[in-house]
Amino acid sequence: MSLNFGKVDEILKSYGLVPHEIKNGQCTEYSFENKTVHVRKKNVATSVTALNNGGVGGYLYVDHLKEYNNHPNKTKMGHIPIGDMTEAELKNTLEKVIKDYR
Repeated sequence: MSLNFGKVDEILKSYGLVPHEIKNGQCTEYSFENKTVHVRKKNVATSVTALNNGGVGGYLYVDHLKEYNNHPNKTKMGHIPIGDMTEAELKNTLEKVIKDYR
């Protein structure tokens, strides 16, 4: 089952991520207030938005994780889309991602 914005928002917040509206409120970015990854990046998820079809769009930052180096949907900025993830996949990926934030 596809995730919706409400569920993704709930999951991201449960990991201690703080939402910040970006692009004049069109979407949300989630970051740690006091933690960064080695490239001094605070945001974990970006451009998270509800879609008209009830799904969710947005991306997780994974550039610091070698296992995602050849991910077919990885962007030039080091993000992978969350729209097609299941709840379990999102949580599993988040746990890997946030381990390196200090």
